[in-house]
Amino acid sequence: MQIELHNINKTYKKGNQVLSNINLSLNSGVTGLLGPNGAGKTTLMRIMTTIIKETSGSITFDGKKLTQDTLAEFRGKIGYMPQEFGFYPNFTVFDMIDYYYSLNGSRENTKQKILKYLELTNLQKYSKRKMKNLSGGMKRRVGLIQAMIKEPDLLIIDEPTAGLDTEERRNIRQLLMHYGKEHNVLLSTHLIEDIENTCGNIILLEEGTIKYNGSIQQMIQAAQNHIYTTSYYEDNEISEINDSQIINKTIHDGKTFIRFFSKDELNFPKTQPNLEDAYFYMKGCKYADTEHNKIGDKRNT
Repeated sequence: MQIELHNINKTYKKGNQVLSNINLSLNSGVTGLLGPNGAGKTTLMRIMTTIIKETSGSITFDGKKLTQDTLAEFRGKIGYMPQEFGFYPNFTVFDMIDYYYSLNGSRENTKQKILKYLELTNLQKYSKRKMKNLSGGMKRRVGLIQAMIKEPDLLIIDEPTAGLDTEERRNIRQLLMHYGKEHNVLLSTHLIEDIENTCGNIILLEEGTIKYNGSIQQMIQAAQNHIYTTSYYEDNEISEINDSQIINKTIHDGKTFIRFFSKDELNFPKTQPNLEDAYFYMKGCKYADTEHNKIGDKRNT
């Protein structure tokens, strides 16, 4: 399914505008939605899932405008995993998923489908455990199953790997990549690693507007020749760099190693950018010329 958003705006009471002129088109594949808290990601997903209505603008799917007449058809094509979702604490995992599935109106091959997704999410041995006795990560996986079990054309998921260990995060990423080969997936997360290892495209949302919408590779390419590394001792300083440019910092044996960005050419060793570098470069290069928080004036590389 192709979904298109045209000039979507959302303003809450007292004139609080959360989204401004959102235009985007999603086709098959996995697209990452990335942005800081308060960027408007949750509002955007709730509009796309028809939980709330946009203030202005329109949505089309497969060439049809989303209206009251096409609402039921559209809802039948989407699955949504919110960051927080309700469950009955005394239901077993199997019964909870069975209940979610019954809400979709379809009962075809119910048991087989539930067992399939329990296995895909490594929850098969917990099928008889009550929901109230699950860990947070296990509940996230149940939430993912309820969104996927009707195999929607458009799957919208919010923080699917929150609370999962490293191995389970890898398994969920692989599951979403496989699903995205034939379906449309929008993945919202704060974990850049999840997007880098799952998505082909990325939407960077900040202050309610889209700052970037394109391939991950092109975004990384934009940071080429703008990512640097260096090191210094605490009693030395580097005048060319301020704290807002630093991507990460480690200290070993009294020596500080930093990875940072600059939109200007600097006399420091350059390094190949990754998605995290590109994200901080695109988000933060506007602060690169500020004169506060300097970390010094002598280099020791």
